[in-house]
Amino acid sequence: MPTKANLDDCIKYGDVKHRDTNVKKALKNAIKQQKVVKQTSGDMDLYVPKDEQLWKCSVKYTEGNPEDYPKAALNKIRKFICFPSGRSAIMASQCRYEAGTIIKQRCLKELPLGDVLQILDMVITTKKWILSQQSGWQPVKITLPEFKTT
Repeated sequence: MPTKANLDDCIKYGDVKHRDTNVKKALKNAIKQQKVVKQTSGDMDLYVPKDEQLWKCSVKYTEGNPEDYPKAALNKIRKFICFPSGRSAIMASQCRYEAGTIIKQRCLKELPLGDVLQILDMVITTKKWILSQQSGWQPVKITLPEFKTT
């Protein structure tokens, strides 16, 4: 979820040159410049790029049942993480949210980020295509075989 805490983690464990970024101040400026929209869901504040939807409810999420997800989306993710470029991008991600944004940008552009995050959760918990540590995201292991490119 694009909460302040998750964004803090992505920056803290991400690119070294951005680790000292004041996320609270950066979000305040992004909202002021209308680059990011603050959405409230219950007691949670979510920060979403201006022209993106977090939820469109196109995915019916029930207990991570693979039958509830569009097969095309699962096939795209499977193909993405089996190719070296997708595999290395996911393995280099510093948190689940960052992995979800990578999948959205490179693989499932047509889906809202919230749906991509739900599908990613199912890929991790039910399909077990991606394994992470219980204590944190890294190190990540991809259980599907890598496609060799020639």
